Amino acid sequence: MDDALEIIHTNKPDLILADLMMEHHDTGFVFCKKAREVEGLKTVPILMQTSASREMGFTIKATTEKEKEWMKVDEVLTKPVPLDQLLGKIEQYLVKSRD
Repeated sequence: MDDALEIIHTNKPDLILADLMMEHHDTGFVFCKKAREVEGLKTVPILMQTSASREMGFTIKATTEKEKEWMKVDEVLTKPVPLDQLLGKIEQYLVKSRD
């Protein structure tokens, strides 16, 4: 996670695609929180992918502003995410962020 944070701090991406379960089950939440704290990245779209609902039996969603604020993400995608859907979401958020 530290390597990824260093990369986004240095490179300032247009969009961040994260996974909920990285080193630990909640590392994705920690990563997104820290990414939002990086100067210049507060409004960069963050999409989080997860297979938690399939693997752990509960749904993680970011449909309300309260959920988005708590998780520090713009949207949660449930894996497996079809490539055309993933590319569509990425394009949607990149276009929106340019407006």
